[in-house]
Amino acid sequence: FEPGERIVFLGDSITHGGHYIFDLQLFAALRHPGAKIRCINAGIGGETTAMALRRYDWDFLAKKPTRAFVMFGMNDVNTGNWKDDRPTPEVLKKRIDSLISYTNNLSVLMDRLQTSKLPACFMTPTPYDQYSDLKIENDAVANERGLTQAAARLRALMDERRCECVELHRPLTRLYKEYPERHFCPDRVHPGKEIHLLMAAYVLEAMGYGPTVASVEIDARTRKSRTENASVSSVESTDDAISFRYVPKSLPYPMSSELARDEALYPFTKKLNCETLCVKGLAAGEWELAFDGKVVGTFTAEAFSNGVNL
Repeated sequence: FEPGERIVFLGDSITHGGHYIFDLQLFAALRHPGAKIRCINAGIGGETTAMALRRYDWDFLAKKPTRAFVMFGMNDVNTGNWKDDRPTPEVLKKRIDSLISYTNNLSVLMDRLQTSKLPACFMTPTPYDQYSDLKIENDAVANERGLTQAAARLRALMDERRCECVELHRPLTRLYKEYPERHFCPDRVHPGKEIHLLMAAYVLEAMGYGPTVASVEIDARTRKSRTENASVSSVESTDDAISFRYVPKSLPYPMSSELARDEALYPFTKKLNCETLCVKGLAAGEWELAFDGKVVGTFTAEAFSNGVNL
């Protein structure tokens, strides 16, 4: 993220739902306070790449983007075309035509973005959850046969055009297969909030973000400190207490119910959310950690020496 950016997310109903964009906006506001970064939702339910091209000028460009993220595929492949194990020649032609149209439209969209001199990142489509035991009318096997091919075509096009790409389809397909009982998509198409948070994490990882929100290391004996993205002052210590003023320049992502559940699926805290306090030279035993007099936890001297994630 860069200060003052207007990042527009172009997509279908999965983008229109907006949860992953909200997660990215919140992360940007916490990791870059005061930077005035805006994540703008330009998703429209039911839309395809062809429809996005039609509104490129009067809607997408009108939002004055400085960067774009693009995700399509679910409607382009038309899940209704992927129901039958033995499709008729007519249905088979529709499948092939939809994939060709998807690829061609993406190429034109890349041309438009390049002409507009907009840095853009394309995302492989989220999967159709054909793996859970949900009972859905007009069910299909649209992921293995349809969206998997669409994602492969997008990757090939990204390589050919040397465009940036965030991989969503492969890791999410793997999770859908591994945890069918979780019902990640209540209607097989639209991911719930947990998956949106993972989508945001994959985007952040692709953008180059690492775990460090802020970190502090203090020597209780010498009162000297080292910091990263934070400042420490007024260090005072005795044999049984140490106090200091700590000012981080960024804040961690809040522990939501979605994040707590997702830790088993993706180590969000370890990869993107570490605010570490390390205190060396403490006497052996347990020590209370308090902010402004409020105790928030008790840790051993060894744990503090290794670093506690605030």
